Amino acid sequence: MLRYLLQMALMLAVAAYAWRRGGQPERVAAAAFVSQEVVDRAFHLLVAAPNYREVDLWHMSLDLALLGTLVWLALRAPRVWPIWLASVQLVATLGHFLRIIEVETPPVVYWAIATAPSYLLILLLAVGTYLNDRTRNPRLTT
Repeated sequence: MLRYLLQMALMLAVAAYAWRRGGQPERVAAAAFVSQEVVDRAFHLLVAAPNYREVDLWHMSLDLALLGTLVWLALRAPRVWPIWLASVQLVATLGHFLRIIEVETPPVVYWAIATAPSYLLILLLAVGTYLNDRTRNPRLTT
């Protein structure tokens, strides 16, 4: 639970930073991350957490929706970092499909493939926001 709380605190801090200092692509990515988490938490108030022994259709659908948003953003934004963001999300989404085609993986591997990329997504949003802020505010480069 502590890991989750730290991850959420980090995500909210980076989302606030992106919303305050970023451009439209940074804000769209931040809104997508926060929206996904809010919808997921609301769902888990009604349904128990996944056990990662079978395909987690709920999180797969959330990951697919986020992937669609990030691919759309990567195609529209005049920046490079959204392509990296969409690529990392693609890895997380493909983890669900490995379970669907019944590749023999322990539950911990499925969990890692499906959840670990979220840390990299947060880092990429922070770096993308910083790079955008640096180009808009030249005083930050000195």
